[in-house]
Amino acid sequence: MYIDHTSLSLAAARINDFIDPDGADTASASYITNGERDLFPVPGSIEEKRNGGQGIFIFVDPQHTVAEGRAGHRDPDDTEPGLPGDVAALLPALPPDHRAGRGSEQDDQRAGRDSACRCFGYMVSKKKYIYTIDDDCFVAKDPSGKEINALEQHIKNLLTPSTPYFFNTLYDPYREGADFVRGYPFSLREGAQTAISHGLWLNIPDYDAPTQLVKPRERNTRYVDAILTIPKGTLFPMCGMNLAFDRELIGPAMYFGLMGDGQPIGRYDDMWAGWCTKVICDHLGLGVKTGLPYIWHSKASNPFVNLKKEYNGIFWQEELIPFFQSVVLSKDCSTVQKCYVELSKQVREKLGKIDPYFNKLADAMVTWIEAWDELNPTAKG
Repeated sequence: MYIDHTSLSLAAARINDFIDPDGADTASASYITNGERDLFPVPGSIEEKRNGGQGIFIFVDPQHTVAEGRAGHRDPDDTEPGLPGDVAALLPALPPDHRAGRGSEQDDQRAGRDSACRCFGYMVSKKKYIYTIDDDCFVAKDPSGKEINALEQHIKNLLTPSTPYFFNTLYDPYREGADFVRGYPFSLREGAQTAISHGLWLNIPDYDAPTQLVKPRERNTRYVDAILTIPKGTLFPMCGMNLAFDRELIGPAMYFGLMGDGQPIGRYDDMWAGWCTKVICDHLGLGVKTGLPYIWHSKASNPFVNLKKEYNGIFWQEELIPFFQSVVLSKDCSTVQKCYVELSKQVREKLGKIDPYFNKLADAMVTWIEAWDELNPTAKG
């Protein structure tokens, strides 16, 4: 796998200038590649990245190279802290009866050989902003031929409010050249804090296996210069291919579920996280944006392999979507953690009837929050 470390390092430095133009040293950006096990903090040390400062944690997921460095990999000679592959070494500290499925197998707690492993990077990072991108995604160009700075656009999305309560027909009113249209209530123009920035992709579309099979040559060439807030009460299919979020606002809910080896479902890791986070964002009054920035998705995955992974999910989602549409969280759920634990109880109660897998997933959701709180004792959520 090839990753242009220089470009990412320079991009991180540019973002430092963007979020901390005065050089007050209150924010910093870093990135990590889980596949090559490299850590490039900018500008501090590994320990600083692990324990200090705000900024951006960029996680490049080697979705198609399942080997060294995946979550759950433990290298006895590896002394570098803070790598997603090493998080498994931290989880056994939890009591056995707190583990997912209440079993003793470590694999019950994490996503094995699946892109869902990326969420463990979210857990150990101490950065304010997280940007995750797949390894087959590269810099895209806008219609004028200019290269798109995806990082910068994501940060702009996160630093400006969302409008989840009333739709603005000029889309994002906080962009240059736009504003609230006539008839938009003045009482709602302050907007809501943005927790998630969901970017899109040119070239290879993010299709499910059946659609891949019937449209093998279809490419997305349509560039739409727009950013929209997803309205409150509306779910969406979140893709982890080009995604950024505010870890302080929504981080504890960014668990990508039990997926991969030994699980009856795959390729729904980001979808599951998206449904959970959207319900929680709606409850807590947070916003989710989708649209810009675009990246270039260079490689299509195997539709036959995908179909095997997605098979159960394709059927289950017809019951999962109505479940999430009907979820109501209590007024006592004032933090992301409380929301997520209550959501796990509803998953067990209502989805456990579909398949025993969801009972196991509900346990894993609780374990995830326990681990998050143990590793982030002062984290906001």
